[in-house]
Amino acid sequence: MDISKSMKKLEKWFETIDSSVTAFSGGVDSALVLFLSRKFLGDKAIAVMGISPSLKDRDKEIAKKFCRKYNIPFYKY
Repeated sequence: MDISKSMKKLEKWFETIDSSVTAFSGGVDSALVLFLSRKFLGDKAIAVMGISPSLKDRDKEIAKKFCRKYNIPFYKY
């Protein structure tokens, strides 16, 4: 797999949308989607996390730190 070709395809796809909201679990998959959304859309990409009793405080903190590190707006509900 050629990573640079894949990144170009992703960049072209992101050019077709105006903004994004990523349902962020704090896991690897949603973190990658969120990171790429922010990379290609800038301020028009945000993270949203659903808060429930089943969510561990540690997982919420990891997600918040990730968003702070990459300057991504983080909303929790």
